Amino acid sequence: MAKSKKGKDGKPAKRGAPDHFTGFKLAFLTSRTALYQQCLDSKSAGAFYDKVTSDFVAKYGDEQPFNKDLAEDAPDPEVFGEGEDEDVTRPSKEEAAESAVLFTKLRTKLSQWYRRKYKRPEALKADTSASTNPFTAALAANIEKAPRKLTPMHMYFKLHYRTRIKEEYLRCYAAAKEAYNDATEDDLESGAVKKPIPLRFRNEVGKEFWLLESTEFRESIAQEAEDVHLKQMKEWEEAKIVPKTAQQFHQQLAFAGKFLHPVAEAIAFQMQAAVSICIIGPIGERNGEVEVRSVHVNWPGGLKGATWPSHDPTGYTEAEKSMCAYGRANFSDAECKLRALPIGVEPNMDGPDSDSEMDEVIKPPLVELADGLNRAHDAVSPPPAPAPAARVTPAPAAPVTPAPTAPVTPAPAALVTPAPAPSSPSLAPLVPNVALEQSSEEPPAALGATPALGNIIREESPAPRPWRRAPLTPEPEPTTQSEAGQEQPTAAVNVVPDTTPATPPVPHPTAEPVRPIAPSSIDLPDSDLPQHMVDAKRYLTVNPVTTGDGSDASPRDWGSGWLACVQDFIEFQRGASFPDGGPSFPPATDIADVEEFGRKWWAWWNSLQPSSRISKNEDETLPPTVDMDWSKLQKPGKNGFLLVMLSLVWWGKASNRVEGWSKAVVDVSAVLRCLPVQGALDKVSDTLNKRRVLGNSGAANTTRSVPSKRGRSGTAVNEKEGSSKRPKRG
Repeated sequence: MAKSKKGKDGKPAKRGAPDHFTGFKLAFLTSRTALYQQCLDSKSAGAFYDKVTSDFVAKYGDEQPFNKDLAEDAPDPEVFGEGEDEDVTRPSKEEAAESAVLFTKLRTKLSQWYRRKYKRPEALKADTSASTNPFTAALAANIEKAPRKLTPMHMYFKLHYRTRIKEEYLRCYAAAKEAYNDATEDDLESGAVKKPIPLRFRNEVGKEFWLLESTEFRESIAQEAEDVHLKQMKEWEEAKIVPKTAQQFHQQLAFAGKFLHPVAEAIAFQMQAAVSICIIGPIGERNGEVEVRSVHVNWPGGLKGATWPSHDPTGYTEAEKSMCAYGRANFSDAECKLRALPIGVEPNMDGPDSDSEMDEVIKPPLVELADGLNRAHDAVSPPPAPAPAARVTPAPAAPVTPAPTAPVTPAPAALVTPAPAPSSPSLAPLVPNVALEQSSEEPPAALGATPALGNIIREESPAPRPWRRAPLTPEPEPTTQSEAGQEQPTAAVNVVPDTTPATPPVPHPTAEPVRPIAPSSIDLPDSDLPQHMVDAKRYLTVNPVTTGDGSDASPRDWGSGWLACVQDFIEFQRGASFPDGGPSFPPATDIADVEEFGRKWWAWWNSLQPSSRISKNEDETLPPTVDMDWSKLQKPGKNGFLLVMLSLVWWGKASNRVEGWSKAVVDVSAVLRCLPVQGALDKVSDTLNKRRVLGNSGAANTTRSVPSKRGRSGTAVNEKEGSSKRPKRG
């Protein structure tokens, strides 16, 4: 057996090549180990090698040998102000080519060093004990490291480089570079004249300035560096303090969702699984009662909103009861009283100024309007191409009487209260039909009977309005009734803009509706409507946000025009006997650009209009009338025209009901009043079927093409080729 070699100190020598980097450079490379492991997991090691090489060159330069140790660590590049010296120190083409070669060489050496030092990915997979925690990156992203203390000279660089050092450094560097360019070959070979390296030259000039300063001045700089570090350490330690008072517990709970939601998403992505994180304990603003706060994320391959509470609200409620019972068994009454907020303390004392701050943390990826609309039922066909903005001829204006508004009282802005504060809502009590809720409004990560962590349930609108307490259903708008008991059509407001608007002006029907309109359809009791219409009506008129007991809700106070449009939609569905067929509609669309959404909405809406509504010169849209072909929009049910109403809700929430949205509401309402009732359509269908039968029975219409039918086997069968089937009557 071969004897092991002894080192200088008598201990066994370490096998293998010695560490290439030592000292400050080794510490610099080691500090980036976590980022290296993260890039390995995400298969982006190449980008890491580029980044670490650039940072190494920015701090230590590209002078060879790369592993040359320094007596004192070089200042960080940010203390000099990046980009300020480029005009003077910009290299020539030859120097740039040489630097590129050195950069490639250094990158190769660093990549080899990291692979040897921290194993290869194959070795990590084979050795489970050496494998990295896949969740380290997500956890480390929210855990700040202890602040680093600057040396007195580095603090001097940071404070006085621009005012004391920079000018002299640039002058000396320019002179040294000129001397190097004018040097003879003998001087270069003998080393009498060396090539000036900007980074090293800058550090040397700065060090000379530092040594020329008085002792008292250097001591003051050292004291300032100490004071800054102590302040940073104090702030860092305070962030790690375990809460001891009720206010501190409440504040940490209010911000818990901000940190836990990225962790839940990381676990769901790494494990490809659905994740639910529940916190069980006394809630300060609930007088110390034991409750549950939770974050829920579905697995990446499923629907984002299909979390546990939204999929099975009843089952999750039972699970929540079990968790609360477990918590009450573990927390004593004395501990619960200590966690209760004192009387007079605002629940949201140090929380976010508004819910929108938390919205930025959990907002899902934005979905373009076209993606949401193209997933709709094929009964409402998407636009083949954006239609040009068209002008319309509005009808004469008529006064519109606004609906009386019930007095409202702002509710306290609590962040995590299940009840009665509305900031941590539960959607289940408001919309009994779970399928409709899942598809109409994409639920956020925290949902269901459990209030969200730190109020992470996102608001209905990007610009949230103050909460109000008001009846579920606003009082109906007074309508003008004729002697026959039918409502007269409401005239559109005549708007004459000074300039061409971004969205087309809204037309208005000039014909009487063929459908009688109930005086107050929107105020009908839910018992008179089928369940799917109850769900749709509530979504269109009430924000899907309630308190924990479901007793209060915030109505969509969007004016009389919107209420009239919803009323017309309900009457349109009533004329078709409230059909409940059709697939569910797509989830809500998060709107990043309201103006772009408006343009796309008008293009989509115009593509669904009858061809007779577009004028010959295609520069204006005619008012809708009952005798136009409304086949594209005559789509009642759980989809079809309902998608138009949903898109108006999305638009209204995101834009706070701008002028373009208001015009769209008027136009949609006008079109709804022109859509024929189902009885009239049945008569038209009977007439068309009779004509089709007559055309197939004799010589009449012999030149007309006969549509093919599809047999049971899936093959097309032509009526002229022996099909004995007759068209069904409507």
